[in-house]
Parts: sequence; structure tokens; C-alpha cells
Amino acid sequence: MKTRTGAVGAIVAVVLAAVTLSGCGNIDAATGAGDDFERFMSEQEHITGAAGGGTNDLPWQGSPSGEVTVREDISADDLETVVDIVGEYYVDHDRGNLDWKRMNVNIGGFRLAVEKTKSLNDDLRALFEVIRENPIYDGGDIQLREIELTVDGDPSVDALDLLNSSFADLEDHFVEYTDIEGRPALSDTISVVFESADDGDRFIFTQSGVGQRPDAEIAAFQALWASITLEYARVEKNSFYVQLADEASVPAADALVRSLLVGYPEGAITVNGPRG
Repeated sequence: MKTRTGAVGAIVAVVLAAVTLSGCGNIDAATGAGDDFERFMSEQEHITGAAGGGTNDLPWQGSPSGEVTVREDISADDLETVVDIVGEYYVDHDRGNLDWKRMNVNIGGFRLAVEKTKSLNDDLRALFEVIRENPIYDGGDIQLREIELTVDGDPSVDALDLLNSSFADLEDHFVEYTDIEGRPALSDTISVVFESADDGDRFIFTQSGVGQRPDAEIAAFQALWASITLEYARVEKNSFYVQLADEASVPAADALVRSLLVGYPEGAITVNGPRG
């Protein structure tokens, strides 16, 4: 029969074995990996800032993430160098006990996602270069599955034209990719975002694929905008969500939208009052 001392000794042995197998690594694996990323990237050329972090899922296991910042006027060649460095780091460190969730390069108001496949990164960079040549875009997120571009302007006037021109300008870059794990990643979605820095109002208009421009939905938004104060909207084909500044306006606004979007899918129209 095992003595109490023997049982405790067995537990200690198991713990020591676990520490040995982990290579005496950081028990908070994601935090440690994020710190390592930050130190490494801070020493690389063209990078002006780096940050790492993540979620410590289990002892010695975690989901880290990292991002670097470069000058807003970085050249295309230097940006390629930075993206290659980040992408190679991603490949080398996304393994075993670490499941990296996000890698980004920040360039002014833009955030460029980094993948583990160089060909994908090359295509994303090419798409970014097209975007930053257009001065109308203030910033945004460029990633495989969706591009979100922030602009200044009046959404009641510009939404349709901007969404259409954005899609037309970038659709040559919409390719069906397969990432390094063999998962399909179709990049064919653009969102144009009108954002107010003063009061936080945000209006998002999305087109997903050829022939999916939300003309009727944008027309319904414009009709609301002309008569009711809006705080937030997310508008896409067969999906319409708005928040109003005044709770009392909800019934009339809801009725107006439904009269304009006849035969809309059940549950696809949402008209709410102000944010709490």
C-alpha cells in the first residue's frame, strides 16, 4: 500500500516531468511568446514598434498574437521585407503548444494581415498598394476574407458610388486562395465605412461578390437618413441593421424600411433605439 509520502512524491515527480517536457518554458505560453515576438521584431529594420500578447489557454499552452508598426510612407520594397519577416516568424513559431491567432502590420490608419503563405502575403500587399494610392481612404483592415475601408463623407450621398467604385477598383485582386493548412479563403468582400470621430457614429456598407451590391438596402438607408437621426448602420445584401438616436422614432422607422424592402427575409431587418 502507498504511503502518503509516496503519493506526494509521485505527484511531485509528475509535475517535474511536465516542467522538463516543456523545456522549462513559460507556464503562460502565450504571454511568453508575445514577449519574445515583441523583442525580436523591435530589433528588425523598418519596424518602428511591436506588440505581442495572447490568451494563456492551459499551462504551457496558449494563443498568442502580434503586430508591428511601420512608417506610413514606407516603400513597397521595404514593406515586403517587413511582411516577409513577420510571415517567416509566423511559420516558425505557430506549432505545438502555440496556436498563433493574428499577425498584423500597421501602416498609418491601415492594418495589413500577415499569413503564413508568402504568395498570399504578396497578393495582400499588392492589394494594399492599390488601396493606399487612393487618397479617399483614411484607413482600414486588409485581410483575406474581407477588406474594410474607412472614408470621410456623407453616407447618404456617397455610399453607393464609393462601394461600387471600390469593388470595381479591387475586384481583380479577388482570388480564391488556399492557405497553408489547405483551408479555402475567398477574398471578395469589401466594406466601406463612414466614421464620425466626433460622436462615434459609424455606417458600414458591404458588397460580397459580383452582383451583390446592396442597392435597395442603401436606398432604404438614405430614406431613413433624410428623416431620422441615425447613430449606426450595417447594410448589405439581404441584411439591414440600424440604430436610431431616438427610441420614439423606432416604430415609424421600422415601418418605412419594411415598406421599401418588401419581401425581405424573415429576421433580416432590425431597427433599434440608441445604444445603452
